[in-house]
Amino acid sequence: MKRLLFAEVVLIGLLGNLGWSLFARLPPSLERVEREHRRANQRLRYRGARGIGASGDLIEATHAPGGGQHTLVFYLRARTASDDLAFWREVKALMPASADARLVAYCDPTVSATLFTAGTSIGFPVIEYAEVADFQALLNADSDGDFLTLDESPEPRRIPWRIAGQTPAEVVRRVLR
Repeated sequence: MKRLLFAEVVLIGLLGNLGWSLFARLPPSLERVEREHRRANQRLRYRGARGIGASGDLIEATHAPGGGQHTLVFYLRARTASDDLAFWREVKALMPASADARLVAYCDPTVSATLFTAGTSIGFPVIEYAEVADFQALLNADSDGDFLTLDESPEPRRIPWRIAGQTPAEVVRRVLR
């Protein structure tokens, strides 16, 4: 009887150990995978404004840190594209010439198809297709209501613009400080 009880306890222990090792080898849960992807996604760095514009032209707004210039990079959302465009046109108009500032917009092809017709100039380049990591880094900033500015800093600065009450004049002031 004791031997049978001992054998059952050992068998239960072995089966439990086997079950646990099989369970540990299961693929991670979808939620955990999404969390890991989101974390990796947030570490993406924006490297520069390079891509293909609406008319198929190559756009490369190079920027040299320490050169005294500012490159403002932002995303035009489909549902607010007209308002976004008006906001950034006003930012460009308010920016002093001495600031040596360049604006570069990103959007998806559906936005450019509805906003821009052939020959229409908006005053700054609009990139439709870009390096995935750069585009995602900009989308990460935009999802937090920010745009990126490349200036004296070695890393892009994030400045909020999609917040209630934010004006083009305030954006210009924050870029130039």
